[in-house]
Amino acid sequence: MTLSPPLRKTLLALHVMASVGWLGSVAAFLALSVLAAYGSDLEVVRAAYISMDPVGWWAVVPLNLLALLIGTVLAVATPWGLLRHYWVATKLILTVLGTGLLLMHQTLVVQQVAALASAGTPMTDGSLHHMGVQLVWAAGFGLLLLVTLTALSVFKPWGPTKSALRRQYGSLDMQQEATSSIPGSLKLFYGAVVVTLLTFMMIHMPGHMHHHG
Repeated sequence: MTLSPPLRKTLLALHVMASVGWLGSVAAFLALSVLAAYGSDLEVVRAAYISMDPVGWWAVVPLNLLALLIGTVLAVATPWGLLRHYWVATKLILTVLGTGLLLMHQTLVVQQVAALASAGTPMTDGSLHHMGVQLVWAAGFGLLLLVTLTALSVFKPWGPTKSALRRQYGSLDMQQEATSSIPGSLKLFYGAVVVTLLTFMMIHMPGHMHHHG
């Protein structure tokens, strides 16, 4: 699959705009979360909780999916490929993981909090406040993910994968095998991702379960 230069540039521009919009919408969601969790004006707090749902469904989610879709097309249709370079594969894994967590979070938590606020639940309710604090953490993790994805796109820290080199050269000699192994920094990065994900689950999910218990 190849793209003409005008089409490739158009898709690249759309991908950049979708990614920037995704980052901005998550930042806006974080601001609403902080206002809802720690605001003192109860009516403003209620409005913030209610506003999170449309911001999520009409901005965060569609921009996320658009960025993922266009980015995948660009990777497949250019020499970068989806699995030819460690940094591209890492971006894909993180984006798919982030998309799954976003959809789960939006469906299980954000919609419920907005519904509770719309139904007139007292803003001083302890469980609602606890869920609001969870939303702050979730939005913060989302922003951290997007900053990480941006850094990967700019710095492109890891090179071709072993399978990509094997396809390119037909076979790999011992020197190429040694230089094409998974970089130590990438292993550390994935370790940090796992720790961050576990931290997110520990902070976020138990509170959601507690609310229903």
